[in-house]
Parts: sequence; structure tokens; C-alpha cells
Amino acid sequence: MEDDEFSIEALEAHNQGDLFLPSVDNVKIKNKTFQTEPFLRGPVPMSWFIKANEVAGGNGLMLGLKLWWLSGMARSRTFSVNVRRLEAGQSLISKRRMLKLLEGAGLIKRIHEPGKRLKVELLVKKQEARGPP
Repeated sequence: MEDDEFSIEALEAHNQGDLFLPSVDNVKIKNKTFQTEPFLRGPVPMSWFIKANEVAGGNGLMLGLKLWWLSGMARSRTFSVNVRRLEAGQSLISKRRMLKLLEGAGLIKRIHEPGKRLKVELLVKKQEARGPP
């Protein structure tokens, strides 16, 4: 194993020649920082949130934020959602009412399939959509 060109002794022997390689002691491992808070994957059109606030008020705005977050997690504008487990700080009846209001305003499209979870598609005008979610 002493003839291994990637051993510590071989690397330090290279340091004596023309090619300078860092010694093992000088190599620093970068600590990766992990995102601990939920975040929105953009671009997110502000006009969508303004319209959601006008149509459904603060509760609709909070539900809209949660829907955009789920869209970013799914990496798609169409995704499945369990309305009962949707944590938006509202009752089930309120969440369903807000989804109907957002659909009526043309911000989302609800897709019902028997025996499956509700699918939601976020609708964005062509000039507002600049890239994937």
C-alpha cells in the first residue's frame, strides 16, 4: 500500500516537487447548512397573492401561501393535497370555502377524481410565468 499514489505519504512527496498539493491538515470541510424553515420556491407572482387577498381575505392569502409552498415541494404547478391535513390555521369548512373562492377567481383549478386526493393546479397568466416553480 505504500506505492499507492493517493496515500498521504505520496501526496506529501508531491508537495516537495513542482506540483503543490494541500496537505491533509490544511483541508477544511465545509459544513453544509440545511434550511430549517419552510420557504417558497420562486418565482412567485405578487399579482397572484394580491388577487387572492382581494377575493378571500387573509385566510385565502394564508391558504395561497401554503399552496405555493406545496407546489414548490412537488416541483410542479399541479399537485395532490389532503385538505384535512393542510395546515393553514383554518377549519376544514373554511379551507374548502377558500379553495372554492380561489377557484372562482381563476387562481387555482381543483381536479376531483373519485377515491383519490384532491388535485390542485395553480393557474398563472403566461406573462407572469417566467420559469418552473
